[in-house]
Amino acid sequence: MKSKRTTISIISILVLALIAGIAYSALKVNKADESDSEKYESWKVYRNEKYGFEVKYPYGSHRQTMKDSTMIDIGDGAYGFHIWVNENPLKLSAKEHVEKLIQNYEEAKNRDDYIPPPLTIFKRGEILISRTQAYYIDVWAADRTERRVYMSRGDKIYFIAFPTAESPNDPKAEDHFKIHQLILFSFRFTE
Repeated sequence: MKSKRTTISIISILVLALIAGIAYSALKVNKADESDSEKYESWKVYRNEKYGFEVKYPYGSHRQTMKDSTMIDIGDGAYGFHIWVNENPLKLSAKEHVEKLIQNYEEAKNRDDYIPPPLTIFKRGEILISRTQAYYIDVWAADRTERRVYMSRGDKIYFIAFPTAESPNDPKAEDHFKIHQLILFSFRFTE
């Protein structure tokens, strides 16, 4: 009888410890969300009604859009964060779109009359942005490494590019990459 009580007591203590651990983790996640929102408080919001998205970016960053352009540039020139919106008449998924780009690039490399720009893909994968499945590739392009993120929405492909932390020509590459990641994950569709 005493052994049964001891077993029940131990199980009860373990269950309470598990519940306390889950509650602590939930509080920790909420605190992380609050600190992320605090980071964005002083940021500006770029909203594009034509293409149905918005993105936050640090106060003081340069933002440039050309009239009727599908390209938005946020940041400081070569180390900036770029967004393009392209047509997607076949309504390919982001992953299908990237696979098609890679296939076209590989085919072009084999033509005698074509000199492709140097491009090496060294990492690829899927990520979730604005509740949308996105596909990214990390590439070595000319003189820097770059993350290229693709999202498919309706008949549009949203293409986001920014230098990664390994860019050799940017003395603040790691800092820029952290900011670019925050910008990327602030991206959301508005419609």
